[in-house]
Amino acid sequence: MDPHDDDLNLRDIVEPRTEAERVELEEAVGQYRAERVEAAARDNVVYLPSARLGQVPQTGPGQGELVPDEAIEGELLSPQESAELDRRRAGVRVKQLGQVSVAQAGAVVHWVRQSEHPVGRDVLRHSIYVLAGAQVVAQRVREAHSNSRFERMIRAAEVTGDRDKVADWVDRAEQAKDRRHKRVMDWVRAPLDLAKALGVMVLTVLGILVGLGIVLAVASKDPGLVMGPITAVLAFIAWITMIVTLVWTFIVMALPVAGVFYLWHTGKTAGKTPGWLQVATKAVDAVVIDERSIAHALQHLGIGPLAKYFKDGGQLVYTRIPSRDGLGVSAQVRLPAGTAAEIVINKKTLLAANLGRAGVETWPSTGDDEGLLDLWVADRGGLDTSAGQWPLSEGEDPINVYQGVPVGMTMRGEQVVAPIDGTSWLIGGRPGQGKTTFARLLVLGACLDPAAEVWVHVMADNGDYEPLKRRLTRYRVGLGTDVAEAALEAFNDLLVEMEHRGQVMRERGAATAAEAGFGPLVAAFDEVHRLFQHRVLGEDAGIIAEDVIKQARKYGIIIILITQSPTATSIPKGVTREVICRVAFSVIDQVANDALLGSGKHRQGVRATELRPGSKQSPGDRGKALTVGVVPDCDWSMVIGYLVDLDGVHQVAERSLRLLDAEGRQVAPTPEIEAPRDLLEDLSEVLGDEPVRSGNVLALLMRLAPRWAPYRTMTVKSLRAELAELGIKVPSTGNTWPIDPAAVRAALAKRSTADLDDDQ
Repeated sequence: MDPHDDDLNLRDIVEPRTEAERVELEEAVGQYRAERVEAAARDNVVYLPSARLGQVPQTGPGQGELVPDEAIEGELLSPQESAELDRRRAGVRVKQLGQVSVAQAGAVVHWVRQSEHPVGRDVLRHSIYVLAGAQVVAQRVREAHSNSRFERMIRAAEVTGDRDKVADWVDRAEQAKDRRHKRVMDWVRAPLDLAKALGVMVLTVLGILVGLGIVLAVASKDPGLVMGPITAVLAFIAWITMIVTLVWTFIVMALPVAGVFYLWHTGKTAGKTPGWLQVATKAVDAVVIDERSIAHALQHLGIGPLAKYFKDGGQLVYTRIPSRDGLGVSAQVRLPAGTAAEIVINKKTLLAANLGRAGVETWPSTGDDEGLLDLWVADRGGLDTSAGQWPLSEGEDPINVYQGVPVGMTMRGEQVVAPIDGTSWLIGGRPGQGKTTFARLLVLGACLDPAAEVWVHVMADNGDYEPLKRRLTRYRVGLGTDVAEAALEAFNDLLVEMEHRGQVMRERGAATAAEAGFGPLVAAFDEVHRLFQHRVLGEDAGIIAEDVIKQARKYGIIIILITQSPTATSIPKGVTREVICRVAFSVIDQVANDALLGSGKHRQGVRATELRPGSKQSPGDRGKALTVGVVPDCDWSMVIGYLVDLDGVHQVAERSLRLLDAEGRQVAPTPEIEAPRDLLEDLSEVLGDEPVRSGNVLALLMRLAPRWAPYRTMTVKSLRAELAELGIKVPSTGNTWPIDPAAVRAALAKRSTADLDDDQ
């Protein structure tokens, strides 16, 4: 016997799709052949010739039919043995189902699901659609004729412990029951009422027709016309009956088809098709974001109290129903007891998967209280777009920067005009994600206002603002300490400018800097963490910057801080607390997120950590930022920034210079950094002949050199300590710590003598 002669060659049934399937299939066939040889040798069984699976035996003379030309010897099998043999030949091994048949059955199912024309599967699937639709319709009818819906709402109200709602739904259930009873009684009385109405109508019409016939007969003197109207009406009724019969016949013929189609559509949309019958398509349709999909997504987050609430028949309460909101859909949900918005936010990845969206397209956040979930879901791929060209890139008209600068659009598709007047800015994120581009939009807008003065200090070696150099009143760039000193000097000068503007505003009785005639002063500090982390200048810079940002908004001064290192140590907390507008591009962790956007924002779901870092090869979420205080009437918003390339920056720079010329204005030259001052010489200059208390001495020094940073940050204690190092002891007389000018001049003379000796 040849084991290859009539074995089950599974490759005649299925075609292996992968190398693993091919190896598994060959092993199954090999094992089956070996068992056939073993069984034949043991039982001395000779298998009769037969066709392979998938082939039809040919019959008839000369076409392979068995003819009794030769004797065929073999062993007669019992019905049980024959059945076992048939099962083996069909490739289904009952005794070892977990070993071989798994591969065989899996291959067959794989073939069925992957077939190019799975007719049987399609027929079965669409048939199940009809059955599922019938089930749904039956359930709807049952709910319409029973109190099941009200009972479900009663259970949901009981879960929340709302007794008023329970009583309300009980009353509604009783009213619905009464209405159903009334409808049933109306249907019972309807046939009798209809018969009475028809009888009265027929008699009335018959009387009218007979009367009309009599009138016609008398008028024409023809008694045969008495029945004329009745005959005419009967003929009309016959014609109408024929038309109605034809229409009814068509309706009766089409009604089953329409009914089946309705059931099919209902069953298909109900989503009850078994998974093994579902069609695998290359493009997956986007989930429609509505009450049903949101409830389904929340139900399957694995949150115990929420899952139990749904299981007990609870219904979500929407304080804002899902509705179109720009590039997506927004909704607000009151979560049931035991579930806080923060718990859902922490499941954001799973929530996005349940809604069929990417993480960056799904934004849950905490509403007005911890139990209120704000949800915004973008259309699939809706955020994979750019804000387009900067609106101010073209044109020749000046702008009033106090009225704001367009910087991008929100995820709702609305243009964002960044507030400028009375604001300060903190912009940060990973390198290369768009923070400098965003900040440069604010600077470009300021440059297009001829009344604006613009300062830029870049504590890095780049040329992002180089095209604007001629328009900037102050511009310093570089990694050296001299640039950090210039930035610190700028903060000191801003304090002086605020004092000047404040004095003028008081004299003119102006409430704002604009009313007093002052134009905006925009000061941008890029890579500002290098200043605040400077080992010599950092502490003073933090103190002065905090003081400036606290007061600048009153005087038309706008501070812009840009950093790629937003941490508690790189940006002083006193500075971040005072900033009004916050912008966070993609950041690496929660610390950076909350340093930029504010404490607790990550917990509330405002997470720049969800933004995907991009590059030139893979854009990711470059140019997208989460903002706080930028979009009016929004606690937070995602902003997709406008992009102005380097050529566009050059064009805006040239245009800004033309606007200055048209207004007859010029850009003031950048002041040089003040040379270091000598404390003893300054004290000798400001002191007279009598001792002066230390507090007054500080005021005299600041008046002498208002732009010298050490004097602006100096305290009585630090002044005493510095004088002690110079050999001058300040007594504590009356706790006023007077400074004796004689001691100062003596120390100055002693130092001069020592310097002379050193020179000799």
